Amino acid sequence: MSILRKLSLLLCALAMAGCSWWGGDEEIEPAELTSITPEIEIKSLWSAKIGDGLGDKFHEFRPAILSDRIYVCDVEGTIEALDRNSGKVIWSIDIEVPLSSGVGVGDGKVLVTTQDGRLLAFKALDGEPLWTAVLSSESVAPPQVNAKIVLVQTINGRLTGYSPKNGEQLWIYNAQIPSLSLRGTSTPILINDIAFAGFSNGKVVALNSVSGEVAWEARVALAEGKTELERMIDVDGELLLSGGQLYVSSYQGRLVAIEASNGRVRWNKPLSSFQGVTGNLSQLFASDDEGNVRAFEKTNGLEYWKQDGLFYRQSTAPAMISNTVAVADFKGYVHFLSPQDGRFIGREQVDSSGVRGPMLVAEDVLYVYGNSGRLTALTLVK
Repeated sequence: MSILRKLSLLLCALAMAGCSWWGGDEEIEPAELTSITPEIEIKSLWSAKIGDGLGDKFHEFRPAILSDRIYVCDVEGTIEALDRNSGKVIWSIDIEVPLSSGVGVGDGKVLVTTQDGRLLAFKALDGEPLWTAVLSSESVAPPQVNAKIVLVQTINGRLTGYSPKNGEQLWIYNAQIPSLSLRGTSTPILINDIAFAGFSNGKVVALNSVSGEVAWEARVALAEGKTELERMIDVDGELLLSGGQLYVSSYQGRLVAIEASNGRVRWNKPLSSFQGVTGNLSQLFASDDEGNVRAFEKTNGLEYWKQDGLFYRQSTAPAMISNTVAVADFKGYVHFLSPQDGRFIGREQVDSSGVRGPMLVAEDVLYVYGNSGRLTALTLVK
């Protein structure tokens, strides 16, 4: 790893710790939680402990669902399949190799990437090993897979397609990325034969996922400032594809709406975020780089509200459950906000070690994977 790449890891750690470069009198204290009057009933369906959790290198693993199972891994190499309704373990394997990304599932397969730069495929049915491929660099985003292609985005700015049958490399897209960036990437979106991916140069690209041919490129943010630190414009958060529009946020950049068919930028608004974007039928929700949760109009980017009660609490990307906005923080609290005005309407602590990774919603159940390895399924009682 180059010196600049090491520096990028340090920058990420500092940002997530919520402190300045120099500490001392300059340290920024996270907001204290205030008491709230619950307006919803939160029910914990089940909770399970997965291996050693996410470790201390700021990994952000996310579970994945395939049919009636939820798949999850820890940083040390434990991979498990659980019944997503009960939390009961169906199978568990320990490959004894440190992992760098959460699981990707599809086409009857479970895929993970290792810290030494390998892509591993297993049978989703029972965890039996299928094949291994060598990556060009470390990947911290979960692989995406369907019956035609496996997509892996690596931190050196490459998006690579592999055969789901045997792991053969089929094509490579290589983005020109800056020497200094956050340690992370967004997760590609794979829809049929089209893939969308964001990069640390502030661009989003759409490709034919089978051939790797580029359909269009769009710039989300422009680098500004004199130093490399000031010019960082990474697209690190999850992309949102909704209603034919691709919504993308960037660090020290903008929130942008892009026509998915041709790459035309419809609107943009200032927003600095290394988390993802989510939404409902009319609104978008994002956590900015200071931990504030913000809501925007989908059609034009008009900002509805800003909730600063999570300032510097290392807010995760928001998730939508039962038309309620859910955000987790560094103390392991899941906060539920009203989409109308951003007020707190509920709160539940799931892991005292905190939550870093994106949460997952399926059929009105919110799955939260805490830093200690605690996977919790929550629902809102109607």
